[in-house]
Amino acid sequence: MAGLRPARAWSIVRKIQDTRPHDWKNSEGLRFARYLARLKSLEPKVAQSLVALKKVAPRIRQRAAAKAQSFLPSPVSLATTRVAFVPMDYDAMVDRTTVYFDPLLAVMIGEVGVTRLLSHEFHHIGRFLLTGENISGIDLNLDPRRLSWTGLIRFWASLLEMEGIADLVFDVRDLGLPRYRPMMARRQRVTATYGQHLRRAERILLDRPVSGRAQRREIGRAMQVVLRDAHPLGRRMAETVQSEFGRRKLIQCVGRPERFFRAYQDAAAASGVFRFSEELLTNIPS
Repeated sequence: MAGLRPARAWSIVRKIQDTRPHDWKNSEGLRFARYLARLKSLEPKVAQSLVALKKVAPRIRQRAAAKAQSFLPSPVSLATTRVAFVPMDYDAMVDRTTVYFDPLLAVMIGEVGVTRLLSHEFHHIGRFLLTGENISGIDLNLDPRRLSWTGLIRFWASLLEMEGIADLVFDVRDLGLPRYRPMMARRQRVTATYGQHLRRAERILLDRPVSGRAQRREIGRAMQVVLRDAHPLGRRMAETVQSEFGRRKLIQCVGRPERFFRAYQDAAAASGVFRFSEELLTNIPS
């Protein structure tokens, strides 16, 4: 585990924030400013806690890697994985083989929580090492002016596969943090009515203008809707596959969104839950 020089840290923070929708003039900017003020006020405690975590870093890394590996189709080496503590408003994310982890979040959840959350992020890294596909990185550019409908469908399918299986490794909801309650409540609602949400996403992705400004506008709108609930929808799909066919079948879908959707389709047919149309499945590139 490592820290970063301030200049490098802020450069990464800007890139991270630029990949996410924010209204900097209103609530998002104010929230991040409050977060930074709290981080500064707790700086001695945070520094002390990070030193303590560094002492047990080998144990954390080993346990997190082992859990991640249990949901990967073949062994990968996570020895070169880097964990960098960067201010990012109680969050964590992966870019290729680096995990960016919020220091205040690490302090709040301690060694056990960090280990569990890292297992989720390490699974993303394992997927990247197996496929070379970096769909969660800070350099990712999801510009609707340059993204085709086929590209959006591919990204959406990959995101559901990636996050759905990784959430079975560990789901952030299981941290039980009070500040995550709104997110947890939404995910529970989406999970309870997941068929409606998948049907809506399918309709949006297939009923589409083909060119011009209308296409760019509709792709932008579609992104906001279909990507929002990737975690609960992907997890519900992964659970359906695992329940019907077992973990071995599920982990063979890692990095293979078309296989993941086909496996879900077969499991859904057997269990009598929502199924996608064949039209959508043929639009997911192999």
